[in-house]
Amino acid sequence: MTDSERFGSRKQITATTGLSYSQYGYLDQWTKTLHASENVSINHRPTLDSLYNVSYNHSTMEPITSSVLQGMGAIRHRLYESLTSSLDVHGTADENSNPLTSSSNSRYGLGVREDYTKRLGSWGRLTLGGSLIADHENHEATGSILMTIDEPHTLRLATDTYLKNPNVFESTIVVVRSSDRFPATAGLDYRVVRTGALTKIELLVGSAQFPDGTGVLVTYQSASQFSAAYESLNGSAQIRLDLFNTFGIYGRMNWLDNNAPPQAVTETLTDWIVGVDATWRWLRAGAEYEIYDSNFAEFDAVRLFENFNFPLAVGTSVRLDFGQTHYRYADERTETRYQFIGRFDTQLDTWLQWNLEAGYHLQDIYETEENLAAARTGLVAVWGKLSAKLGYHYNYQLTTYPVSTERRDRHYFYLYVKRTF
Repeated sequence: MTDSERFGSRKQITATTGLSYSQYGYLDQWTKTLHASENVSINHRPTLDSLYNVSYNHSTMEPITSSVLQGMGAIRHRLYESLTSSLDVHGTADENSNPLTSSSNSRYGLGVREDYTKRLGSWGRLTLGGSLIADHENHEATGSILMTIDEPHTLRLATDTYLKNPNVFESTIVVVRSSDRFPATAGLDYRVVRTGALTKIELLVGSAQFPDGTGVLVTYQSASQFSAAYESLNGSAQIRLDLFNTFGIYGRMNWLDNNAPPQAVTETLTDWIVGVDATWRWLRAGAEYEIYDSNFAEFDAVRLFENFNFPLAVGTSVRLDFGQTHYRYADERTETRYQFIGRFDTQLDTWLQWNLEAGYHLQDIYETEENLAAARTGLVAVWGKLSAKLGYHYNYQLTTYPVSTERRDRHYFYLYVKRTF
């Protein structure tokens, strides 16, 4: 249930309230989740806004229970049209318990952010941004295993999605789609890769049910961390220079440090990224270099991308996306990815659309080579409040291990019908 209201003499206050409850069964195990949220925004005057939100989530997967309470209040001021300043107060408290272990964590603090944009005549634009977050954290844990239920993430192609806790037991990972809790299949929809103490989930090109940008919930077990109280500082900075509406040069930095005791398993991080990109007519291309230096994982990364977008006619377009990524880890291991996706969309009638998509993904990681190829086509029809999708998806996967080879072929037909009331 959701409700959104606008009130005040100028309708300057917007409040949105949400409440949801779900039950989901997977492999004879049920998950029950209650979620409640409240979001309020107030436009005090043209240059001053304030934002407030609070949310509560309680999940049960017998015999495990997990709850998270989050809250934030922020004020945002635009001193000039090009300068925006923000200040926030935030806090999070979560508890997790099962017959063998329990944990409770709390974090509260302040955050400040500045964003500045300056037009440099007719030839360029400069964008600057920076933030600093100071928190006090308190962690208490008993037992050796921590259970995390429904950790939210967004899966994107050629983008690393790291689970929040270190030292994850990979065999316990369960991924479901957040919209309807449809389960993802390891090796078909996603891949798990261990990087030092961190664990990342990579979306695969051949996924039929999890397209680029899908929201997911991840449940997993990890090694219980520590009991400690400490302060942490997280800073970030960005700079970008756009030239002649064509070229862009940018840099980003993220820094994390704390005064936790030596026995506590906490992350310290310095992450640098520099890059360039260019946009010209139907072409956009770029390259970036990253140095990721953490006590959990260390690597250098080089990323390249090329995007081609051809509008053929009204309602008809072709898009080609290429991506290449190379990682070098601290132990001299390497990971290389090559990816291609082609898309064709056309509006056959005012109520009927046809799409065709094909892709290829090659990944060589730790002496294991994986080849993925996928193709799918579908029709989308909309008649007022009734919509239908009819399609076919083919997925090919060839994995070459140091001592063996595995091949998978998958044919998938689907028909969805939806009626909105």
